Amino acid sequence: MRDRARCWQDPHLEGMTFLEATFFRHSFGRHYHQTFAVGVTAGGTGAFYYRGSERTTPAGSVIVIAPGEMHTGRALGEAGWTYRLFYPGPEVLRRVAEELDARPRGTPGFRCGVVADQDLAKRIFRFHAAEAASPVERETALMEILTLLIRRHADGRATLRTAGRERRAIRLVKEYIEARFADRIRLAELAEVAGLSPFHLVRTFRREVGLPPHAYLTQVRVERAKKMISAGISLADVAYAVGFTDQSHLTRSFRKIVGVTPGYFARSTVGDPCTGAGGSRRRRRGGGRAAKPVGR
Repeated sequence: MRDRARCWQDPHLEGMTFLEATFFRHSFGRHYHQTFAVGVTAGGTGAFYYRGSERTTPAGSVIVIAPGEMHTGRALGEAGWTYRLFYPGPEVLRRVAEELDARPRGTPGFRCGVVADQDLAKRIFRFHAAEAASPVERETALMEILTLLIRRHADGRATLRTAGRERRAIRLVKEYIEARFADRIRLAELAEVAGLSPFHLVRTFRREVGLPPHAYLTQVRVERAKKMISAGISLADVAYAVGFTDQSHLTRSFRKIVGVTPGYFARSTVGDPCTGAGGSRRRRRGGGRAAKPVGR
């Protein structure tokens, strides 16, 4: 079995570096990073020296290595070690920590190196795998992951201050999303519209609306897509027009919200071009509904 690794930078997250790797034989010598290294062990078991002792990271565990800390890394056992890491700068975690407490805190520390937190591990895995997600979704996911990481596992854990109810600010953000839904909206744009920090906007928006901003954007896009599909516009054109990256992205988001694929929705709602009939929904003779096909 061969060692393999892939590394890339996300332009939507200020060029933050991501690493996905599986190692069987490779062993890292002692080294350090100028950033944090945060990630999850996705398979097998790894081991690394950190702060004076060796830490073991089994599948499902969260890895947190602080800037400047010497560490190593190797697979532990024949199954190898598969992990996903991202490398946020110390200033990113410092901003989140200060937003949590509304006071200067400095850069949070993490003495353990490995923590058992299944919820956080799943969030990190989804965030790492969602390379094609919209900028605002990527930024929101990163902020929520770092918030949980600091609240649950940082040395001298922060307490979450109460979110306000800035209804006018949230109304302005909703209106901005509804007017610019086809654009690659950034969280910083929405924060500027609201007059709030990105961190405070995400928390307040979720409290007021029931969804984070990126999920509301997806909802708006799907609603616009429904209207365009009903008007007979092709699915590929609809996907592009409402801001999805491609037709498969439209299909995933549409089905998650509507419950059926865009193709089925089109067959069920688009009128007959010859007669102008209102749709092609068919009923059985007994009056029951036709079964929904699973595919498109």
